[in-house]
Amino acid sequence: MSPLQQGLYYQSTLDGAGSTYIVQNTFDFDRHLDANRCRHALHALLARHPQLRVGFGTIEDGERTTAVQVVAAGLHPTSRWSTCPPASTPPASRAASPTPTAPPPSTSPSRHCCGSR
Repeated sequence: MSPLQQGLYYQSTLDGAGSTYIVQNTFDFDRHLDANRCRHALHALLARHPQLRVGFGTIEDGERTTAVQVVAAGLHPTSRWSTCPPASTPPASRAASPTPTAPPPSTSPSRHCCGSR
């Protein structure tokens, strides 16, 4: 692991809960978004760049625990797409950062909010 990866791993294990390190961006699309094409593009991106499939774990060898980098051979992200009008979404929900189990909503059939604000 690189020094930066070691630092990120250390920071993520400080609270003991194994928090997830996620980089987020926000993109608003004001026209039709083809969800299938987006999914295929994401799969192609992950296939092309192994560094995006990196995870970390530990190996214990008796007295010592060592952090190691693991690159997944194949990663197939799942996504859930939903549509809801902005007025029906509470402000706290719109401002909340998405998590792997609660992705950002579509705000209409042709307007999509991706990432955090």
